[in-house]
Amino acid sequence: APPNTRDAFMSWIMVEHSKFEPEQTLVIDSYTMLDTAFHSYLTYNPILTAKGEINTMAGWGFKLDYLRAFFETVKGCRCNVVMTFHETQKTDVDGEVINKLRPVMQGSFRDHVAGFFTGFYRCHKDPIEVDANGVKLKGPDGKYKIMPPGTTNGYYWQVQGDELFDAVNDASIKVKTRYVPATYQSLVEMRKESI
Repeated sequence: APPNTRDAFMSWIMVEHSKFEPEQTLVIDSYTMLDTAFHSYLTYNPILTAKGEINTMAGWGFKLDYLRAFFETVKGCRCNVVMTFHETQKTDVDGEVINKLRPVMQGSFRDHVAGFFTGFYRCHKDPIEVDANGVKLKGPDGKYKIMPPGTTNGYYWQVQGDELFDAVNDASIKVKTRYVPATYQSLVEMRKESI
């Protein structure tokens, strides 16, 4: 069996989370790693019924409890926490989108994970420029206008929701634009502008 990364990471976060200072940032890259570790553990340590058969449903309740405990612990960190997620979107048989982008997660927890963070953003590389109503802008050549890279090498955070993604912001932040450069300073500025 591979090392028990699932429990090792939970033990580490339980012990270390209180040691972080407000000026520090904990980066967890990525949730997918945690999810893989969880399912790997269940593969080698299946939950059995009283008859000794593998109980495929018991793992979901166990995972929900694990994720709640993990995210409550992360939420209790005094430092900044950045956690990356891969994203997915459901489509119907014709390829039409039937829901908004969500983290790649199995089970119902994906609908609640954003609530554990004061900011839940989507990262873009050179996103298309939009007006105040979210309408994509085109240049004189008829092509979509790409936002200027600025000092962030073209990476931006989408801090305001749209038809594809529900962004989450601390209630004290008044979001004035859909995209900000993907820097800590951008978040500091958003907070300053809301005061």
